[in-house]
Amino acid sequence: VGPVTARRLAALGVSNVGDLARLPEAELQQRFGQQGIAMSRQALGVDHRPVVTEHEIKSVSQERTFSRDLVDARVLQEQLRHMSEMVAARLERHELAAVTIALKLRYADFSTLSRQTTLAVPTCDVEVIYEAARTLLLRAWQRNRPVRLLGVAARNLSPPPGQLPLL
Repeated sequence: VGPVTARRLAALGVSNVGDLARLPEAELQQRFGQQGIAMSRQALGVDHRPVVTEHEIKSVSQERTFSRDLVDARVLQEQLRHMSEMVAARLERHELAAVTIALKLRYADFSTLSRQTTLAVPTCDVEVIYEAARTLLLRAWQRNRPVRLLGVAARNLSPPPGQLPLL
């Protein structure tokens, strides 16, 4: 329950699920309406909603906070390639493709920026992901400004168009 409902329940002497289960459903309905009925039944272990063990993946990302700040463009691009490979592998494993590629960049002073680009065709190809992320990095990064964290994300996911590439 939310904070307001928690305060209202506390005024009734309810501080845990056992306390809630001991209250008559009719009283909870009178005080809380339909929510009261639902709280009563759930406190008693009655819940007819289906158990959902899987959820839809909305994005795939990989980021890394560095043990020491990085200022070398070559090293940043190497890190970006590695992250792009991990993102691409996860997309392929889940048979997904991304329309949007995003970059996250945090500087040593903890200021953070995000940039993203939309691709013409959804992809799970590591080269396409890396080049999009690399382009974002080269446009956004202030040269020689120390980078604390770097990240790549694939968003707006869908099944890949056509065949998946061979591994």
